[in-house]
Amino acid sequence: MNAFIFAYTLLILFTCMTAAVFSLTAGSVLHDREFVPQALFFMLYCCDLMVIFQNEWLLQSVPFDPAGYYRVENAPFRIAFVAVQLACLVQMLMVEADQSGFLDIFVSVVFFVVASGLTLVLIPEGKWQQWAFYSMRQVFVAIALAWSYRRARKAGKRTPIRGFWVVCALVAAVFVEDCVVILAIPPSAVQSDFMLYLSERNFSENILMLYAAWLASREAIEYIRAR
Repeated sequence: MNAFIFAYTLLILFTCMTAAVFSLTAGSVLHDREFVPQALFFMLYCCDLMVIFQNEWLLQSVPFDPAGYYRVENAPFRIAFVAVQLACLVQMLMVEADQSGFLDIFVSVVFFVVASGLTLVLIPEGKWQQWAFYSMRQVFVAIALAWSYRRARKAGKRTPIRGFWVVCALVAAVFVEDCVVILAIPPSAVQSDFMLYLSERNFSENILMLYAAWLASREAIEYIRAR
């Protein structure tokens, strides 16, 4: 296993778990359940990373099969897993925008599940299907960010969350990286270990999560200190 990838994965896991712990601590100190979705959001991302890392560990000695390069593995599980994570994200944004309501979260999740399912039904298996399937996450996050920005402006805030424009830029970077890796790089080019790792993860997404974890940890610490 590549030492850099191993250390890199541990860094992300540690940072996201730290954010989850700080969020739960702040929720416990303030007796506020609104921190629970934030903690769950980071814990779910850690679980996603651990699954990817496990697959890489188990398959590191297995020859690369170009025929399955664009296959979406365990699609129903991935859709359900990400839907829960994105529901947590919508709840987090609603809290920052001083909004509440189960219906908004439910409609958002249904939209994501249906849209993701349609990419598998309407698009033949291949790079365009894989790209559309994974791009649904970025589309969902972009819509959620736009919604929260609109609500924040109506409430007189400049932005709904700290580092809002940095988050938007990183979400765009995630989309661009998916376009390059999935659409531009052919399976024949995936021979080295690094290229195999690149096909399994999105580095821009990892950076986005590190930044989000840092923001969440800092905010949670401020709430704890104020208490």
